[in-house]
Order: sequence, then structure tokens, then C-alpha cells
Amino acid sequence: VRGWMDWADKELAVLLFPNLTRSFSESYEAFSYVQEVPTFSLLDKYSNHVAGATAMWLAQGKLKKKYKIEDERAALASSLSKWADALDNKLFLGGSSPNLADLCVFGVLRAVDGSATQKVIEDSPVADWYKRMRELVGERGGARVAREAK
Repeated sequence: VRGWMDWADKELAVLLFPNLTRSFSESYEAFSYVQEVPTFSLLDKYSNHVAGATAMWLAQGKLKKKYKIEDERAALASSLSKWADALDNKLFLGGSSPNLADLCVFGVLRAVDGSATQKVIEDSPVADWYKRMRELVGERGGARVAREAK
């Protein structure tokens, strides 16, 4: 379990940023959350959105180079296949209920909900596992599931 938790943090999570920032429009989409900050003025929202998206888009090349990622979509798909192999047709890595590794991987992947990158998960061999995890965890149920995890 610990090995998969480390994998989620050190390998899987690293692939999300370059996938979220493949183009300026995807970076802009990923940074759209600033529009929801209630304490920002309209000017703050717009300027932070544009500046943040630009910075993210410019930084993604450096991150890809650092981690030797040539094709971010293919790397993410390969990583998801690795997780599917570990699941070995079980409902969860923990068997009939999720363990902490399931929660860690789900938590990492949940970061891309609502983005273009989410389609990679939906089209992957872990799509059914992801749906099961979303149903179990819900909007804020991660702490409850974590307490019950092995």
C-alpha cells in the first residue's frame, strides 16, 4: 500500500500539471477557479486568471523537461494502465473496499475533475474504479472513507 501511495505522489501527480497546461486554453481553463474567489474584484479575477494561466503554460515545458515527459497524454494513459494492472480486476486495490492507496490515487486524479484532462481518465481502464471511488467519497466523504480504509 505504501508503495502505491508514494507512486501516486511522486509519479502520477507529476503528470497532471503538464496535462492540465498542454496549451494556453487548457491552462486558462485550469486557472478558472480564480473567478470564484469572492474577495477578488473583477479586475483581480481577470488579471490573476490571465497571469496565472500564462505562468502555468510557460512553466509546463520546464516540468516536462525535468521529468523527461515527451507526450504528457501518453504518459498519463500509461500510468493509469499501471494502476489498472495493480487493481487486477478487483473493485479496489484494497479488495471489496478502498484502502489508503485507493484514496491517494483518487485524490490525485480528482484534481483534474472538470478539465479536458478528465477525459483521459474517463477513457482509461480505471474509469469504473474512479466512478466507484467518486460514489464512495462523495463531495466531502474522504475523511470518513479514510477512517474505514485498511
